[in-house]
Amino acid sequence: MFFIDGTVANTNTKVVDDNAKHDRTYYGNGCPNVFDIEDYPDYGGSSVACSTNIIQTADTENQENGTYYNFHAATSGLGGDYTSNYRDTADTFCPLGWQLPYGGTGGDYYDKSRSVTYLFNTYTITADPQGSIKARSYPMSMIATGMYFWQNGQLYNQGVSGGFWTSTNENSNRAWLISIAITSVDPKNTDGNKVAGYALRCVFHRRHGGRN
Repeated sequence: MFFIDGTVANTNTKVVDDNAKHDRTYYGNGCPNVFDIEDYPDYGGSSVACSTNIIQTADTENQENGTYYNFHAATSGLGGDYTSNYRDTADTFCPLGWQLPYGGTGGDYYDKSRSVTYLFNTYTITADPQGSIKARSYPMSMIATGMYFWQNGQLYNQGVSGGFWTSTNENSNRAWLISIAITSVDPKNTDGNKVAGYALRCVFHRRHGGRN
């Protein structure tokens, strides 16, 4: 098994793994090669890291693309075993006192104070280009992180689009995702393949162990 790590010289070798129950993370340079489903199975991605890990927000703040996690890693080894829609994982990779936001369009927590729905309603973020600009500006400051596909060992879309995991399961293969692009933002995306590597954005959780 080979791992891709753009932070270490001569280790930009792709790893292919389509098992959603394996913890997988990648840290290093992303790649702007654009994902295009019509190009399957190559997808137009890159099997080697590209030149930078810095991406600008809409108000020109520089951020690193950070680490890409598959859903199993993002949920501390739990998400790959979940199958029912709207089931929220009991734990996430976020530090103590923080959690991934709740996602989806149903269930017990999808519209509560630490949900994507509540967050986007609070900041009046819409799905259109203006909503994307607002989501990519302070205080949200989300970025087009890109993604890593363990299925074919390729990097995509840094600076073009990206995704952030929620804590909410959809089915055995997918979880709810916040997707963002230069011209749009989707807080309730269902294309979050659990094997893919996306970024994390944690929200403050004052009472550890409680939910609302």
